[in-house]
Amino acid sequence: MKKLFGFTILSAVLLAGGSALSLAQEKTDPNKFLEAFPEDGSWFKAQFHIHANWGLPDLIPTTPPDVPLNYYFSRDYNIVSFTDLNYTTPVFEGVKPYWDRPGRTLVMAGNELNCEPVGEPPYGVIDTIVVGLPSDDQLEVPCDTSWSTAAVLKAQAETGRAAGGIPVISHPNMFYSITAKDILETDPLASRHVEIRNGEPGMNDFGGNGHASTFEIWDEVLSTGRQIFGWGTDDSHHFPQQSAPNHHNPRKQALADRVWMYVFANELSDDAIRAALDKGHFYASTGVTFTDLQMGEGRLSITLDPASSDIGWHGFYLKEGDFNPTSYRTRFIGRDGEVLAMDDSYSPEYSCKPDDLYVRAEVTNSDGWQAFTNAVFCP
Repeated sequence: MKKLFGFTILSAVLLAGGSALSLAQEKTDPNKFLEAFPEDGSWFKAQFHIHANWGLPDLIPTTPPDVPLNYYFSRDYNIVSFTDLNYTTPVFEGVKPYWDRPGRTLVMAGNELNCEPVGEPPYGVIDTIVVGLPSDDQLEVPCDTSWSTAAVLKAQAETGRAAGGIPVISHPNMFYSITAKDILETDPLASRHVEIRNGEPGMNDFGGNGHASTFEIWDEVLSTGRQIFGWGTDDSHHFPQQSAPNHHNPRKQALADRVWMYVFANELSDDAIRAALDKGHFYASTGVTFTDLQMGEGRLSITLDPASSDIGWHGFYLKEGDFNPTSYRTRFIGRDGEVLAMDDSYSPEYSCKPDDLYVRAEVTNSDGWQAFTNAVFCP
């Protein structure tokens, strides 16, 4: 790994509704956040948005933390973060000492700050998950139904940063409550992450009927020159032998292991993962894994694994030594969502052209699995 973009954690936060000049009014250069990957780093598979449904008895089912942790860690995840609604599920005293294993597994504390303004349908649901909290302390953030969406997001982000976590604007297309305009009105240093793929049914990531997709929202923000990092998460609520009331169809359940992230960090610790997230050292996936990723200085390159992803019928159909390689198509996306180039090779790469503002990559394999990178802004 060589170069990627990053930024320094906000050192001071502003109180919602305060009189201080908002950092959103300061001009920011996305390229000033570029910095190198740690040379001795590793990739860690992570799930940052799950619910045990503690703290809200009306949500069913309530799950002991060991259930999702055993589920994810037995499937080669390295990081799991609990993000219950308006509740920091305690992990530091009873959970982390048992489940954290150096270099193998890490449990992180989190919270989903939820604000649901009242009104006529479609109801606004304005949420920010806060990942990597350094304690089990509860968070308090106002939810004033008279505020604008941007004002709610601002308060949520500043609360999360003040508590030492990483705030991530969540499922913007749930009820289509959060638009690119709303995101652009938030603080560009505090609100620097947004969920692009959310695995829970009903999150409407791909838009339609006049609504932008989450990818289109992302590109609209990036096209103004503002850097914002794109996440992929499960938002899981249901684990083996559990189901939502009247939801016997798995497609209607918030199941685990649908969307995740790979984070590059120099060690598996709370501090190192928080720092890597705030530097954009990650990509999101529904099944595509990179063997190498290099980003920065106006260039983005990926190395993909040609190994077969079939279920192993070689003894029936193929001779020994035959190979059924997985194929890929990489789309390099730029300003206003324009496809700058397509590459079907196992080593796709793109270097900025003179008129390019940024470039990001979306990779789809021949089984329909996907992965997407963050954006590199051009010199």
